[in-house]
Amino acid sequence: MRFLPERRSELRFAALVALALVALAALPELAGRILAAPSGTLPFIGSDTGVYYAYIEQVRQGHWLLRDVFTTEPQPHRFLNLSWLAVGLIARVTQLGPEWIFPFSRLLSIPVAVGALVFAGRTFLDDARTRRVFLLLAAFGAGWGAWWVVGRSLLGLPPEGMDLPIDLWVPEATLLLSALSSPHFVLSLAALVTVISADYRFARTRSWRWLGLAAAVFALLGQFHPYYVPVVLAVSGAGWLALAPTGKRFWALLGGIAVLCAAGLLGALPYGWLSLTDVTTLLRNSLNQTPMPGLSAVLVAAGAFLPLALITLWRGRLVRTPTWRFLAAWLLVHAAFVYAPIPWQRKMTEGLLVPLALLVAPELLRLWEAFAATRPGMTLGPVRRVFATASFFLLFAASGAMNLLSTSAWFTQPFPVWISAEDRAAMSWIRKTLPEDAVIVAVAERANGIAAMTARTVYAGHWAETVAIESKLDALVWLAGQARDDAARHRFLRRAGVTHVYIGPLEREVWKWEPSGPGFHEIYRAGQVAIFAVEEYAGSR
Repeated sequence: MRFLPERRSELRFAALVALALVALAALPELAGRILAAPSGTLPFIGSDTGVYYAYIEQVRQGHWLLRDVFTTEPQPHRFLNLSWLAVGLIARVTQLGPEWIFPFSRLLSIPVAVGALVFAGRTFLDDARTRRVFLLLAAFGAGWGAWWVVGRSLLGLPPEGMDLPIDLWVPEATLLLSALSSPHFVLSLAALVTVISADYRFARTRSWRWLGLAAAVFALLGQFHPYYVPVVLAVSGAGWLALAPTGKRFWALLGGIAVLCAAGLLGALPYGWLSLTDVTTLLRNSLNQTPMPGLSAVLVAAGAFLPLALITLWRGRLVRTPTWRFLAAWLLVHAAFVYAPIPWQRKMTEGLLVPLALLVAPELLRLWEAFAATRPGMTLGPVRRVFATASFFLLFAASGAMNLLSTSAWFTQPFPVWISAEDRAAMSWIRKTLPEDAVIVAVAERANGIAAMTARTVYAGHWAETVAIESKLDALVWLAGQARDDAARHRFLRRAGVTHVYIGPLEREVWKWEPSGPGFHEIYRAGQVAIFAVEEYAGSR
């Protein structure tokens, strides 16, 4: 296909945006590796990242179906996750560990998301300049969370934890935050935007190729992120109804809804089946709740997007073009899920910035042209570029800059971001030596890393993946300081199914205990790290 010069220019612009996003997303970890990482350490961000590391490591060790290695409860069925299977296969082919493959896949996913945004821009916006503005807003835009923090600091007010504006801490809230966090979020954003954009094209043209694209991507999205199945179905259904279809077009859209439902449910079927039939999966789902903070945290995070989008909707109320109706339906229905009575509302912020940016881009250009007409000296040559850049930063990009600074600062922390050389060597030994059914106990923060880097089960390691995490953490407190003697500790560990005890600097600092006596057999020691097997002995029952 021969591209027109305008289209070729748009593709170059999109490539530059993708390259800039990749550079920004790589900057914090790269700076940490160069400036802050102690010799012999490896990066491990902690918390949810450990779950993704564990998926990659399981596939690298030859498993196409995955299991939860952060809990000791029985798991009769493994599960399939196509996105992490693909990433894990890269690790298996290259034989690189998750500490390298995870950031590589995170950066590799960014051009995919930018491509989805380009597709959305060409779907909903007719003007090339408007599409460029939309791409900048969707790629780098955020709300006023940064100014909220600065303002409170100037007033001497303390931060408010979970009530911080969500553009500063919810990974799904903006593309830059997703790119700094995980390819899981970046790819789910790309899939969601692609499905809804293809839905709109099908609704306008009744071309079944667009429905086929939407259904295929939707099935994939439902497979690895089933939370968004109801969002996409609701947005598509409301958007199609907003187009006021009649006659044959109505029946075509009704058939399209049926196809989409089938695709989404087919993708989510394995996850749904496990959730209904496997007790461990059901218990994990009950833990994995991510409720939204207060309304102010959402409104501040919307920043200039919300008033400008509302102005666009108000200005278009008389014309009510198909694009206006569909985008209005998308925004209203998607926003409703943010406070829907479901336990994972926070996840529903994924992709909400996209309809906002689609509505804001034309209004922003209109305001700029009106300003240029009254202040021609401010919109010419270098002055124009400086003024436009400064305005964009002040209105839309300050929170992104703060996220970059805070993430870079996080990568300078020695723990839990950087695993020491001794712990790294011990984890390598575990991966190569201990059987796959081994169960290891350690301080939860360290156990999270052990499970992530070895794909061996730990007693307690992750807030949502470890079933009955609170009672298990209480048990670890008892184990370390309140147990009567090592015989009592041994009986408890055997009943809990623990086969090995990991003792490193962190365990010595927190527990102030090291196994001894019958039933504890030291099998590894290097520097400050020791590993003990928990074995049965006469009189241990």
